Amino acid sequence: MSENEFGLPQVEETVADSISGAEQVDETPVEPKVKLTYEELEAEVAKTRREAARNRIGKNEEREKAEKYDELMKAQMSELDREKAEKAEIRAELAKLHLEKAQDRVAKKAGLDPDLADRIKGNTEAEMLADAKALAAKAPAKAAAPTARELRPGVQGTPVGTDADVSGDAWLRSALRGK
Repeated sequence: MSENEFGLPQVEETVADSISGAEQVDETPVEPKVKLTYEELEAEVAKTRREAARNRIGKNEEREKAEKYDELMKAQMSELDREKAEKAEIRAELAKLHLEKAQDRVAKKAGLDPDLADRIKGNTEAEMLADAKALAAKAPAKAAAPTARELRPGVQGTPVGTDADVSGDAWLRSALRGK
């Protein structure tokens, strides 16, 4: 080998050869070290084919095992995801119940009708109490329950000496007649 001007060995390879990565193959025939007969050669080829088939079968079995493992992992991940979703759902339900309980407690403190408790807003109990008081101030006062006289006129509490019928079903008859 010759040296270049820098004292390094000169390489005979071209740039195109180095870019393509092409290897130079020695095309001189190789003499076999052992000479085989035709039958021995066929036996050797059959043996090699059997080994290749066993390797393919082994690889297929390994591939099947790997696929089953992947499916199992996906199933477990799905199970894990389901568990996480269920846990989140339970936490949301618990938070909702805590909120409803706090709203009921604040509505009672503010003197607000319990039916309006779900309208109370706020993140803290103090905020909720202020909102409940404002809502109570705007909400009409709850009407008093009707008395027995209002429900069934002429039956209970009718003054003595009046013309009102005191029988229990007289009010029903008068209501049905339209009087």
